[in-house]
Amino acid sequence: MKKLGIIGGLAWPSTIDYYRLVCSKANQHFAQRGANPPYPTPPMAIESLDMSATRLLRGHDDDPASWAESPRLSIQASA
Repeated sequence: MKKLGIIGGLAWPSTIDYYRLVCSKANQHFAQRGANPPYPTPPMAIESLDMSATRLLRGHDDDPASWAESPRLSIQASA
């Protein structure tokens, strides 16, 4: 199995939801193929963004140029 990398949600509760969904789908996958529990857990790396930092970089609707720095945290997280 290849390692999956995800960027966490807007807050830790949504990151838990992502992780739960991936693991549930993996369980279904292995169960449908006749594997016996406990099923393998998918190898995964989760990068959480600092929401206080993302708020500082968030743009404003009345200033399109203000969004220029917004993607920087996501790009750094994926590097």
